[in-house]
Amino acid sequence: MGISLYSQSFFCFIFILSIFCITNCFIQNAYSQCLEDQRSLLFELKSDLIFNSTQSLKLVLWNQTQDCCNWDGVECDGVGHVINLQLDGEGISGGIHNMSSLSGLRYLEKLNLAGNDFGSQIPSGILNLKHLMHLNLSDAGFRGQVPIEVSLMRRLVTLDLSYKLGYNSLEIEDLNLKMLLQNLTGLRELYLDGIQMSSAVLNFFANFSHLTTLSLSGCDLRGSFPNMIIQIPTLENLDLSYNVFLTGSIPQFHRNASLRTMLLRYTNFSGPLPNSIGNLSMLSEIDTNFCSFIGPIPSMISTLTKLIHVDLSWNFFTGSIPPFYMSKNLQSVDLSINSLSGSIPKCLFSLPSLQILFLSYNQLSGRVYEFSTLHFPNILVLDLSNNKLEGQIPNSFFTLERLEILDLSGNFFNGTVQLGKLQRLHSLI
Repeated sequence: MGISLYSQSFFCFIFILSIFCITNCFIQNAYSQCLEDQRSLLFELKSDLIFNSTQSLKLVLWNQTQDCCNWDGVECDGVGHVINLQLDGEGISGGIHNMSSLSGLRYLEKLNLAGNDFGSQIPSGILNLKHLMHLNLSDAGFRGQVPIEVSLMRRLVTLDLSYKLGYNSLEIEDLNLKMLLQNLTGLRELYLDGIQMSSAVLNFFANFSHLTTLSLSGCDLRGSFPNMIIQIPTLENLDLSYNVFLTGSIPQFHRNASLRTMLLRYTNFSGPLPNSIGNLSMLSEIDTNFCSFIGPIPSMISTLTKLIHVDLSWNFFTGSIPPFYMSKNLQSVDLSINSLSGSIPKCLFSLPSLQILFLSYNQLSGRVYEFSTLHFPNILVLDLSNNKLEGQIPNSFFTLERLEILDLSGNFFNGTVQLGKLQRLHSLI
């Protein structure tokens, strides 16, 4: 009798579980199916676009017989509305002629048309997408003035109008820049690279209190860049590179600073690097190539454990080279063409992830001591040329089996190097 009751209970449990699974699967399938009007709008959009079918990986596969929520580049919400459309790199050209299909997708939250060649103005229909939070039109071949109506897209969190693959024919009139952005107070990521803004008002960028990324490379910015923007507590990525007439200095950093990348190459930033750079615990990349910085490189930079790329070349730095002893993830260091003096820290060669080291054209002197490469043979490029280094060339250099470039010229090394040692370096170019 006990066995019979147990069996009944077991089969009852299995039955209930089966009903639950069937119901759950039915609900999930119902939710995953896009609505008929959404399918029609998407297919209408596909028919309107001129795209390279050999380059397309998404549009070319859209098929009316399939659930459009499962189409590549399309994402739907639980009801079946299209909320995400990713058509980047689809070989689209010739503009969007019928905007009703795109503007009809009024639940869109993310739209990515990057890496195409539309060859037209930004369609005004995009501006009717009131739910849009992420808009990426980078390198999309749009031309002419950026519509001032962008300022009405108040829900935008990410706006990318950048052009990094060539000449940007998008324009923002200087007087309209502030008007264009002043209502977009929720912006976290702003990319305007390559858009000419020589007379732009810069102070108002500090009003974006939630900004995490500000990318303004190659914008022909002029004048002095406000320190208060660099000090925005939430700012993680700053790119001002290739603005040769832009001046500025690096301010003191607070302990709650969030910077991860700071790219200032080919600007006219000057002054010293502050010791408080040691507060940038998340910093992974700093690039001040071809600037006008002076003074010593702060020793506190050696305490940054997240560093991956350091380029401080073509400046006027003096003093000694930091050992970077805590930067175990450091892959490349370029301190060339400065006025650095003293000896090279022995531990620099043994950093476990280091692949590229440029120290040429400085005033480095003394011997280069042997170092262990047993567990860290990753260095690919080693350039110590045009310094005042002396003594014998360390045997350790010839155990760097992955080494592709070795330049020790323009120093005072002495002694002889056996040909057999060089022959161990099979990868030398």
